[in-house]
Amino acid sequence: ALAASAAEAISSAVLLPAPIPPQAPAAAPAFESPQVTVRATCGDLDLDVQLTLSVVGRRVDTFANLLADLSTAVQNGDALSVKQAIEVKAFELAVQKRAQLRKEQHAFYAEMQRAYEGICETFLRAKRDYYREIDHLRCQLSHRQRLSQAELERVVFFDPDTYKVPKWEDIADRLELRRWDQCSAEGKSRARAMPIFLRCSRCGAKAGPGRSDSSLDEKESAEAETQTEAVAVEAASD
Repeated sequence: ALAASAAEAISSAVLLPAPIPPQAPAAAPAFESPQVTVRATCGDLDLDVQLTLSVVGRRVDTFANLLADLSTAVQNGDALSVKQAIEVKAFELAVQKRAQLRKEQHAFYAEMQRAYEGICETFLRAKRDYYREIDHLRCQLSHRQRLSQAELERVVFFDPDTYKVPKWEDIADRLELRRWDQCSAEGKSRARAMPIFLRCSRCGAKAGPGRSDSSLDEKESAEAETQTEAVAVEAASD
């Protein structure tokens, strides 16, 4: 009887759920600075780049203040994170590369234009020479009719070498040589100097009379006397 009553009590008992532990209140989301996306487009440079910058501690009440604060933040580096600074550097390199490419393309097409203008002038000059030679040939034929033993001059109406259009590789090589000469000229115009005590004895002897090894040991200052560009070039050539 006790076992039956115990079994009946167990079957009629209601299982209560386990108690839920108290949870901490959810933290409020952190305040994020406003993000401003700046987009730069240029059809001539084939450029379409946008940058997202964080406006940290700046006013955003009016658009004019936003632009002013954004420019100040970009200049000071306050609105750029490490990733965004890398993007800005890549953006600057892309702009410089595309600008240089556009400049080289302009120089190439300008050289092509000059070459074709020269060909056009050659054609016009050849046309005038052609009619002039025709008149001269008519004079010779009439002279031959009057004098059968007269010798005729040789007339050349067409010279294919005169009408050759230069290849684009030749124009590119010509521009490269011109650029190399320009870079060399710019390098020569720069003043470079070397203190006397840093030169070897042979270079010191070439600097001028009265310069021996004993004078080099005095370690004169760079302001007192310096090695000139001509001496540096001469020493480098040896």
